[in-house]
Amino acid sequence: MKMLDFTGSTADEIAQFILQARLEFKAFRRVVIEPGLTRIIDINRNEIRFPDISYGNELLNTVVKEAGGSFSPTTLHDEPPNDAKRKEVRCSARYAWGNDRIC
Repeated sequence: MKMLDFTGSTADEIAQFILQARLEFKAFRRVVIEPGLTRIIDINRNEIRFPDISYGNELLNTVVKEAGGSFSPTTLHDEPPNDAKRKEVRCSARYAWGNDRIC
């Protein structure tokens, strides 16, 4: 199982990091948000970890957006009422197959 840790601090660095990670990983399936950590998990359960990026951090929107997550920006930073304070956001395909062939 592969695991990458993000060490940058800006939205541009996040976007570049995820773009490079897409070359090594399979399709992203979900983004898991927990207190103090956000993880992107692919179909093989490999992880890209973002320590210290969690609820209330302005970079959380960038992580979920760049991973292809479907989310509401108004409720993304709200902690869920479960004991673990864990939230999962599903990722969708970035482009449909054959999208470039449609006139």
